[in-house]
Amino acid sequence: MLEILRAVIQLISLATGVVMAANGQIPAPVVKEKIMVVEVTPTSSPTLYPTPTTTRKNIIKVVKKDIPTPPSVESLTQKVNSYRSNLKLNPLKNRNDICQSANKRLGELASSFNHDGFQAAIAPLGASAWAENIWRGDTFSLDKIISDWDASQGHKQNLIGNWELGCGAENGHEAVYIFIR
Repeated sequence: MLEILRAVIQLISLATGVVMAANGQIPAPVVKEKIMVVEVTPTSSPTLYPTPTTTRKNIIKVVKKDIPTPPSVESLTQKVNSYRSNLKLNPLKNRNDICQSANKRLGELASSFNHDGFQAAIAPLGASAWAENIWRGDTFSLDKIISDWDASQGHKQNLIGNWELGCGAENGHEAVYIFIR
């Protein structure tokens, strides 16, 4: 059985280019997950109806990602602050509740790409002023998002506005940034 497992791992390695390290660690993009396996234990004499036993085992599942993972929320915030810094504007500080609202809004954008849910998302934040930039595109890059916002008068006004706090979120297809004062 161990020889069969080694042979399967070798085949996976040849097919995907993923090699298991000597210490048994498997580099990304291979993921280990637990699944149910039905095993039949051989008996000394043939059995008409073998009794299967159910066990949990770590089975290697190869996941190959063709598109890069988009940058993190922190990177979007860094890009907005870099844009503001180039214009000699103050950096925007993150706050957990704003980031949670940005992530919630990002989830809403997948099904309804508009600003309709924004008021409800920021209501609990207790802000005196607020704004939201949203973005959707097929070609994802933080530079593209900032460039598109910069080219739009309303979005640019939000980028350069008199804000103190902000947080953004993106998923590789949509992005949202919330500005708060």
